[in-house]
Amino acid sequence: MIRERIRGKLLSRSSLPSNPHPNPVGRNGLPGSTLWFLYVLRCSDGSLYTGITTCVERRVHEHNHTKKGAKYTRPRRPVTIEREWEYLDRSQASRAEAKFKKLSRAKKEEWLGQRDSNLQPPD
Repeated sequence: MIRERIRGKLLSRSSLPSNPHPNPVGRNGLPGSTLWFLYVLRCSDGSLYTGITTCVERRVHEHNHTKKGAKYTRPRRPVTIEREWEYLDRSQASRAEAKFKKLSRAKKEEWLGQRDSNLQPPD
């Protein structure tokens, strides 16, 4: 199931934009392979942190409660999930992360506010 989370609220498949990959498979082409996620966190100071992982819930827990969280987020706890997107492999997630990180803060906020986004930066 392809899913998207906006500000902590999990959206059902029917509420998402059309998926270019209707049958999620991993890089090896087998169903059930590990999916990758791009996630955006909002830190306690209002700043944004972007990363990729195979398990968003675990990663948010690490950011909030362990030393495994990013050095950037440790002094800015607690962090909350702002939005997440699912990708078929690490390469796709990394490309999307790089694209998102290149946006200005204003564009990131504008883009995060768009519900029906397919990870294309706003014009």
